[in-house]
Order: sequence, then structure tokens, then C-alpha cells
Amino acid sequence: MIATTLLIAAAGLAAFADGGTTTLFWTGEGDGISVADQANWSGTPDDGGIDLTAITEILVIDDSLATVGGRTGSSTLNFTDDGGLVVHAGTITRGGGGQAIEAGFLFMTGGTVERQWISRCTVRLEGTGRIELSGGFDPLPNGTVVDLGSTRAGIDFLNEVPGDVIAEHLSKISVNGSVAIVGKNIVLENLNGGLGCALSVVPDICPADLDGDLRVDGADLGMFLGAWGTTAAFADLDGDGDVDGADLGVMLVSWGACATGPEVPPCGSPVHCELLYPDLP
Repeated sequence: MIATTLLIAAAGLAAFADGGTTTLFWTGEGDGISVADQANWSGTPDDGGIDLTAITEILVIDDSLATVGGRTGSSTLNFTDDGGLVVHAGTITRGGGGQAIEAGFLFMTGGTVERQWISRCTVRLEGTGRIELSGGFDPLPNGTVVDLGSTRAGIDFLNEVPGDVIAEHLSKISVNGSVAIVGKNIVLENLNGGLGCALSVVPDICPADLDGDLRVDGADLGMFLGAWGTTAAFADLDGDGDVDGADLGVMLVSWGACATGPEVPPCGSPVHCELLYPDLP
């Protein structure tokens, strides 16, 4: 399944090169904050400008100093089915009411997206990507699906207590393709003085996954070998006080996707793969 999906991803990348969906990269060289300011992006938007009511482009932000948005009043980002937002670093800020993401996709490996709600959107969170939702009364409306692909990613509901999240949103959330179950693969913790809660993947769901991406692969093996012969607790997978062949055996048995559900590629979908892993063969 993985090989097939990666081949599809490579084909998708070729489609981009042949004039597919326009991809714009944040530079902040305009007013330094507005999504609609074309000068803040490298590349040429469709139709010569970014239409916030129907964003057809894929917008990529990879700048830890970026603070995008933040103007007061309604500033919903309305994407078409082909458009979407990719955040590797930086913050999509919230400066007032009526601020949302509508449709398209949201793919994060880092940074923070602050909105009131996210609606009719496909969301994949990896790495340290985190969403902060300030809206109450269903900030993840029906039509939105969220897949968590990292123990370091998650969602902060500022005005939804755990019971509300379980009743309203749990069916819209998965962990690397598996149904989200409180206590099994996700945890809900009180937040915002008890008015809200933080949703994250259970950190010890896959002990051999040393980098937290819900996969046991070469990256984890590299970290493990760096701790070989030491007493490093993070690599002592059998808990006997040292890092040795027995721990390596645990890692090899766990190789591949963590046992959270159907095996999915680390980047979620072909569109996401081509953005995160452009050098796929």
C-alpha cells in the first residue's frame, strides 16, 4: 500500500510541474501579515491575485517568524477543493471573531494555526503542528476530518470541555488512520482554566517510535544506534537499564506503522506527500 501511494504521489508531483495547482510560498515581503497581499508570496497567484472567498492555490508557510493574518473582524480563508494551507512553521494568528478555515485541506508539520473553527476541511497534523480553536458550539463542524500522525501534534479547544469534544468531535478525528479512542490512542487534558481541553496522541502508544511520528523506521533506528551501549531511558525499550540487542529486537518487531490502525504513508495523501517529500523517486 505504501509503495502504491508513493507512486501516486510522484505522479501528482509531475502534474504540479505540468501546470497543476499553483503553489505559493510565504515570504512576508509585502505588508508582512496579510494572506491577500500578493507581495507576501513568491510565485504568481491564479488570476493575478489571491481571492479570499475562493482560494484556488496551495499556500505554504515555512518561516518560524511568520505571523500571518491577525487583522480584526471576519477573515475566513475559503479554499476550493484544490486549494489548501501547508504550515511547517510560524503562526496563523486570530485577531477577532468570524475567523475560520473553510474547505480545501490543512496540512501541518509544525507551527500553530489559530482559528475560531475549521469547516469542511481535510486536516493532517504531523511533527509539532498544532491547531488552536477558540470557538464554542462545534468548532469542528460536520464535513471536517482530522488525522493525527504524531505524538507531538494536537488540537487545543479553548472553549470546549472534554465531554463536548467527545460528544461532538471524536467521530471526526483519527490517529494515523485509526478511530480515535480516549485512553487508548488519544488523551484529553483540561486547558484554559477548565473552559477547554487539549487533545493529543497518547505519548507511549508506540515505545519504539523514538521521534514521535507514529512510525518505526530508519530515523528511529538512527536515534537508537546513537544511544547504543548507554543507559539512555528513551532507547531502553525493554526497561532493563541498558541499550543493547534485546532493545534492538523490540524495535525490529515494531518496524513500520505503529499499531493504531490501517497503515498509511507518513504524509497522509498524495498532495501532502509531494509537498513534504518532493524528492520521492
